[in-house]
Amino acid sequence: MWHFSEANKCLRYQDGCKIVAGETLKVDGPLRTCEHGLHACKRLLDAARYAPGPYIWFVELSGEVQHGDDKSVATEHTAMWGYDATEVLRAFSRRVALDAVQKYWDETKFGAFPEVVKKWLETGDESLRSAAWSAAASAAASAAASAAASAAWSAYNDLLTDMILAGRPQ
Repeated sequence: MWHFSEANKCLRYQDGCKIVAGETLKVDGPLRTCEHGLHACKRLLDAARYAPGPYIWFVELSGEVQHGDDKSVATEHTAMWGYDATEVLRAFSRRVALDAVQKYWDETKFGAFPEVVKKWLETGDESLRSAAWSAAASAAASAAASAAASAAWSAYNDLLTDMILAGRPQ
């Protein structure tokens, strides 16, 4: 299962204790989803919706465990491994945006897609960021956001999972 933390590797709730690979954190019950317990999600994209920061953890839940629609809560949480996935998450975001543009950009409505934005999405070249943001402006941003929202959630979950696993320390 997946859990995100801030870069400081601490839990947001409970007692703010530090998450350490190989160690088990424990809380007393009763469990209440979103209120009390140690949380994790089966799917990475679900975990990303709750992410307070870029540090990704692969965890095992144990003890008393309750499963909800998109996340689970438990009395025990063992971090198997984790790492700062900032760059992977940025690359994933750019890839999803570029995919949405390629699938849904309507040149008859919005004109030609700005080349500098395409180049930045493809490469992540920081020297292009400012120009890309300027070129994207309001019409492009709203068109891309709408397209991204309609993209296949499951396929992107698989893509993000592959990217996270490829980037993890061995």
